[in-house]
Formats: sequence, structure tokens, C-alpha cells
Amino acid sequence: MPEGRVTRTAGLHVMLDLPDTAGTRGTVRAAAAAGLRLADLDDSRANRPAVRALVLGYGIIGATEIPPAVALLRDALRTPAGLEDR
Repeated sequence: MPEGRVTRTAGLHVMLDLPDTAGTRGTVRAAAAAGLRLADLDDSRANRPAVRALVLGYGIIGATEIPPAVALLRDALRTPAGLEDR
């Protein structure tokens, strides 16, 4: 998925840094509309740094569910909503 890069892991979560062309809040909304729950890293920190990132949990997802979930995330990043708050 060229739109993002996994930069850190913690427990059962990974952080996906997004490029300047994508917005976190719009991507979270677009993914939710498709049935995929994501978290905007900004919701977990006091200061908003220049890096846009999503927190992706994988603790309750089966291995066969990961490729379809990644496809939903990719599609969410490419929707107008995923681009609106960059």
C-alpha cells in the first residue's frame, strides 16, 4: 500500500504514517463507512505533530481477514473523504 508506511509497533497495534496527500480524520470516517474501525493517532496525543498517522489494531483479526481489511483501508485512503483533511 504506497499510501502509508508502518513505522512502529506496540503490543497488538501498528502505527501507519500517512503521506501528505492523505488525511487521518477523513480516512477514519471513510473506513468506518466501509465497516473498518481505525484510530487517528491525534486522538491519543496532546500535541499534533507534522506526522499524520493511524493506529491499526490486529489483536482480534484472523490472518485471512487481513488482506481484505488492507484493501478497505487502501480504498478509504483514496476516497475524497480520505483526502479532505490533509
